[in-house]
Amino acid sequence: MNAPMLGPQDTATRERKALGGLWKFRLDVDGLGRAERWFAGPLADAADMAVPASYNDLVGDAREHVGEVWYQRTVRVPRGWADQRIVLYFESATHRATVWV
Repeated sequence: MNAPMLGPQDTATRERKALGGLWKFRLDVDGLGRAERWFAGPLADAADMAVPASYNDLVGDAREHVGEVWYQRTVRVPRGWADQRIVLYFESATHRATVWV
């Protein structure tokens, strides 16, 4: 029997901030998001999507979608993190992810 893999834990030198909840979500059916710079502002025509979740199971026209999807959320960074190295850890990015901060 394999032991479960341990993820990051809070320690004296590491503080985590969970980012689950409602995010803005949009399918990129035509693959235009990067060229149209969807990352540069509020995500137009977006729906609310629970994270973590499987969008393929929740959005009717996404069941067979293969391609990019976009998630967007505003995050407040704790003041104590100023001038600190911040690492983003994604538990459910299964294939590829590009992240704009």
